[in-house]
Amino acid sequence: MRRDLERDGRLHAGTAAWMWTGYAAHAALLTTALARRPTSPPLPAPARAAALALTGAGSALLLAGFRRFAGPAQLTGTDAGPLVTGGAYRYSRNPQYTGAVAALTGAAAARRSPTALALTAALAAVYRAWVPTEERHLTHHFGAPYRDYHTRTPRWLGRPTVVDPWPTPA
Repeated sequence: MRRDLERDGRLHAGTAAWMWTGYAAHAALLTTALARRPTSPPLPAPARAAALALTGAGSALLLAGFRRFAGPAQLTGTDAGPLVTGGAYRYSRNPQYTGAVAALTGAAAARRSPTALALTAALAAVYRAWVPTEERHLTHHFGAPYRDYHTRTPRWLGRPTVVDPWPTPA
């Protein structure tokens, strides 16, 4: 993936297919882990409600990130498309990654599944390692507009920084 972006400025279809195959394999492992009967007692109702709320909020953030893309080519990284800075991307430069990790953490906690939690931690580590490469590519591709967006929007989640369009001269 890194080589595709650095050499050609986009992911090749074959690379994207391998990436999505990895996602599918991870999803299959996670589904299996979450389907197992918990070996420990169920969570107390308030903790279970909090875990399910995290799952719902993460899922909503993930879907809100997906909605902003122009089509499958932009979603897979085979076509950069326009710079997306609105909607969920106003609060996170990576709402899909953040939402996926939050949703899966909530589901793992609700099911009391250490295996699902470990798989979620592995996915978070992959995202953490990948994002700097993605950000270098976006900086190269979009230039100043992306640098401005990068400066005012948190990588994972938070309040956007308001940038004064008319700063006072020093």
